[in-house]
Amino acid sequence: MAAATAHGIVFANEATASSEDVAEHAVLLILETYKKKNFQNKLLKRWVESRQWSSQEIAPLCRLSGKTLGIVGCGNIGSRVFKKMKGFGLEVLVCDPYLSLERLDALGVTNTRFEELLKKSDIVTIHVPVTEETRGMFNREAFSRMKRSAVVINTARGPVVKTADLIQALKEGTLSGAGLDVFEKEPPEPDLELLHMDNVVVSPHIAWYSEEGGWDIRHMIMDDVRGFLLGKPPRYVVNPEVFESPKLRFKKVS
Repeated sequence: MAAATAHGIVFANEATASSEDVAEHAVLLILETYKKKNFQNKLLKRWVESRQWSSQEIAPLCRLSGKTLGIVGCGNIGSRVFKKMKGFGLEVLVCDPYLSLERLDALGVTNTRFEELLKKSDIVTIHVPVTEETRGMFNREAFSRMKRSAVVINTARGPVVKTADLIQALKEGTLSGAGLDVFEKEPPEPDLELLHMDNVVVSPHIAWYSEEGGWDIRHMIMDDVRGFLLGKPPRYVVNPEVFESPKLRFKKVS
């Protein structure tokens, strides 16, 4: 990006291309993790073989209605999760210091401090980019503030969560479970303990993918290319400072 800016090249991306898909996947992981679907599968196989049927090992299993969902980062994806999960009768808390007052009003929420969100939430779902501010923000201290019955969901970026601290919290019972589509190191090592824990649901960094999303991004790219050739800037410019450069390789048409 620095090289593009130095040479007057507009650098853009398609920031919303997979937002709907990632939001749907976050909801999937919330349901599977909170309802212990992974563990239920394992127990069913054991019950079928032993002919001993009992729900005691699954307990406690709680309903979503009346619980509290904490959304850390409520932009393109987090706001979609917000809308989808409201139908389950959850109270929703949002922590996003970059949301405008207008956007908060539109969602019908106020900004909740990170520490307070951790303390009150039964489910915490992460939707922030990796920055100096967010790298490792879900660590031992953060997990210690959460309810022992709570679960954490990450469909954002792996380095936002400290893997060793998450494993320790899950083993010690500081947390009840985790649903992960991303990992601090990718691909994860085969012996990574998270991959073999009954209270963890994992997926292979696939939340972004759907057939529809694949066509969305193709159309969005070509729309931006066509617009650029007609003198219109792309929708999501990552280096807006380039427009002030004397080397700018773009002629805007008013």
